[in-house]
Amino acid sequence: MTHRNKVRPPVRRLTEEDARKGLSFGLLRLTSDHGPSRVGLEAGCDEKTIRNARDQKSTLRIDLALNLLALDPTALDELLGSIGFKLVPVSAAAANDLHTAAGLLDGASELIRAQEDGIRDPSETMRVAEKLRPHLPAAIAIVREADELRGAA
Repeated sequence: MTHRNKVRPPVRRLTEEDARKGLSFGLLRLTSDHGPSRVGLEAGCDEKTIRNARDQKSTLRIDLALNLLALDPTALDELLGSIGFKLVPVSAAAANDLHTAAGLLDGASELIRAQEDGIRDPSETMRVAEKLRPHLPAAIAIVREADELRGAA
């Protein structure tokens, strides 16, 4: 008898087009923040390869895509999020708690502003995510630390 996990929903399968699109969203964000040359350098390829993947003309080899995590630990969030997953570091360095708290409060403030009219539209969602994304690893590290203190990790 086949065992099926009834707690976790099934993983959605990606088409090549879906994978290219998810990766391109992350690359668009990274090239906006760092420029295609720096992204290519960190990935281990040239700028043209990054531009082509960003523009959905091609995709990156798995090793190049994973190398992006050295530049930004959220580099693959859009791709993995499209199938219901999120990648988090196994361990995170202790963060400046005041910096983390301030960043999370900025995200909460942006979320409150987005709800002023009762509807959070896609551009507001993007702004909220932009504020929260850099602080999620530190927040997750705090939760993981608490789990370790409890002996649950």
